[in-house]
Amino acid sequence: MESLKIISLSFFDGFIDSLKNVWVIFYIDKTINKKLEANDQQQINSSKKSNKEKKKEEKSKVALRVFQCCALNGGLFLLSLLFFYHLLLPFLEAIITHFTDPSIWSYINITLSWIFSCIWVVPLFLLSKVFNFFWFQDIADATYEFRRGKRTLLPSISLLLADVIFSLIVQTLFILQGTTLSYIPIVGRFLCFIHICLLYSLYSFEYKWFNQGYELYKRLKLVEFNWPYYIGFGFYLGILTELSDSFIMKGCIFSMFFPLLIISSIDSVPQQRIDCPIPFFSIVVALPNFLVSRKLKSNQVQQYSGNRSSTTPTRR
Repeated sequence: MESLKIISLSFFDGFIDSLKNVWVIFYIDKTINKKLEANDQQQINSSKKSNKEKKKEEKSKVALRVFQCCALNGGLFLLSLLFFYHLLLPFLEAIITHFTDPSIWSYINITLSWIFSCIWVVPLFLLSKVFNFFWFQDIADATYEFRRGKRTLLPSISLLLADVIFSLIVQTLFILQGTTLSYIPIVGRFLCFIHICLLYSLYSFEYKWFNQGYELYKRLKLVEFNWPYYIGFGFYLGILTELSDSFIMKGCIFSMFFPLLIISSIDSVPQQRIDCPIPFFSIVVALPNFLVSRKLKSNQVQQYSGNRSSTTPTRR
């Protein structure tokens, strides 16, 4: 009973942290820009900063980037999908089936949907992915430097590249793991939803951990050793994306709200309450043994598969 209470408290901590730091967006740009203006003035007076450097630090655009994510993914993309599938198609169906043979509508529906997907959905989906990648990074970098100062990246390009590749492999396999578990009777959908919440938390905290120089094995262990917190942190975004069965709409909803999780994660300090880690990532880390080079395995897999107790996160 006591363990259940601790797990519940950790879950609640994560859920609250995912929401309580969002208000930072309302003043972060103003604070950063005032600080940059003061620094620029000092450097101009001392003639130590070049014009190129002054231009680079001109403005912080966290609020603008969040607005752009909402406008592109929600205002343009999501609304266009809702309009086409829930307003335009039903309206055309009512007219066509009223004046012609209803069997014709199925062919017209397929044709219109195919054309809409080819000329609008797919191009806009790919374009949004590119923009989201850069906008998410801008939000994370500006918020991190505002809250925590100078970033500490991985020491070498090769290690950085290996970490990114291995992280993509692990995340992809983790999605497949959650999808596979969803077919288990009764508890399958719940287990899949747990995977979704953990993955959203990992996505958002990775920006902070990456800037702190944490390698992948350490990032995964932080999630495993405090899993109730990270389930709670990704809970509300998991609920929002589950409102739709469409993969495209899920992506739109995710891209609208994910910047808020990035901001909250950078300002959050998870409290370690439990001593019962669950190895969610053990299988998905072991499988890439067959896919990656020996060097990558020595940097990531070997460290993850080593003595787990020696790297257990300390209780705060």
